[in-house]
Amino acid sequence: MSFDTIKCNDYPGEEPNWELWDVLEQAVRFNLEKYGIDGFRIDIGHVLPIPLLTRIFDTVKEMNPNALLISEDLFNRNHRKAANTGYNIMLGSGWNVMTEITKENLVSFLEELPELNIHVFACAETADTPRITSRGGVGVARMIAVFNQFLPNAIPYVTTGYEMNEEQPLNCGLGDNTNGEEISRAFF
Repeated sequence: MSFDTIKCNDYPGEEPNWELWDVLEQAVRFNLEKYGIDGFRIDIGHVLPIPLLTRIFDTVKEMNPNALLISEDLFNRNHRKAANTGYNIMLGSGWNVMTEITKENLVSFLEELPELNIHVFACAETADTPRITSRGGVGVARMIAVFNQFLPNAIPYVTTGYEMNEEQPLNCGLGDNTNGEEISRAFF
């Protein structure tokens, strides 16, 4: 099913939806006060209006100056924009590099990491990608687990099940290697 979408960062509209913005800010406040949340991953935040993100981030920083603000942005090339927006971590390109593991991909990835303005996650898989075991087996999964512990400007990240060499994907929205095959996916 296809439908038209509007990227609010490109087309914010003539007047913000203040009621919605208030609800989002209240949700952030509630989670910080009630549960002591120490960070937020903003799903598809890179398409939200910057003033909305600034408002949310200001609220978070006011209540917890050390909170983590994680951008779901999928590519390292967007590191400057994410950092300038107020994020201090982004998903980054690791999942993509590890979709097709080659010496060239890994060397290129390693060379760009020290130059990033923001930390990225060192991960071979996410909740939206096939499992690393389906792309190289248990041996590759273990090797990448060690590799990811030593990357500059990167934070090791483990998707639930990775530690058990899980093969069933949670979802395959990114880097799908199933060729459209009907397989069980844990999210669904």
